[in-house]
Amino acid sequence: MRMAAARVRRLAKRALGRFVWRETYRCLRLPWNQAQRAAAVVDEPAVPVEVRQLERSDLQRYVTESEYGISPQFLDGIAAREDLCFGAFVGGKLVSYRFFAVRPTAIDSYLRFHFPRRWIYAYKAFTHPSWRGRHLHRQLFLRSLPEVGRWLHGLHEPHGFVTLVLSDNIPSSSALTRLGFSPFKSFAVLRILSRPRLIRPLEGEGTDFHIELTTKDQTK
Repeated sequence: MRMAAARVRRLAKRALGRFVWRETYRCLRLPWNQAQRAAAVVDEPAVPVEVRQLERSDLQRYVTESEYGISPQFLDGIAAREDLCFGAFVGGKLVSYRFFAVRPTAIDSYLRFHFPRRWIYAYKAFTHPSWRGRHLHRQLFLRSLPEVGRWLHGLHEPHGFVTLVLSDNIPSSSALTRLGFSPFKSFAVLRILSRPRLIRPLEGEGTDFHIELTTKDQTK
């Protein structure tokens, strides 16, 4: 029933989204210690998977391959940031990737997500269409934890990971739940002619975890 309702919402959004649409972002978190316990017992994949960090020069090669969703504008936007990206490779082919950030990060051209210090924002997850449904993202996420820990060397131990997912994105929500993420907050956004307006909570009513309306275009 939930999957059918989500499909109806996506179809309606496609038809009406040019004019007006309401979106709900679910905010989920995963405590650091819980993530480490899961990483200690991660199952072996059905096929050999290599997980490694992707540098900006590595990402540049995928700009011309539209299915990877990496645009020149996105790379320009993260050029001066310290965000990490990890990729999962099968037979030398990039099949999945995920970014991590420790400072406020653009959601799209008009929204930026803020979160407290000692939290790591996991964002822009991708799995190649031909490899979806094989739980590769779990392998990627958990096997990248040691390197994420080294990235944060010298800082206090992080509280954990936080991420955002649209409420009608059932596959992503399910994958995050399997990883141990649990929802604790949500943000409602009304888009009018693609421009967003915060509905809940209103700007200025937020906590340390909040979405900001920006006045200039941000990285897509």
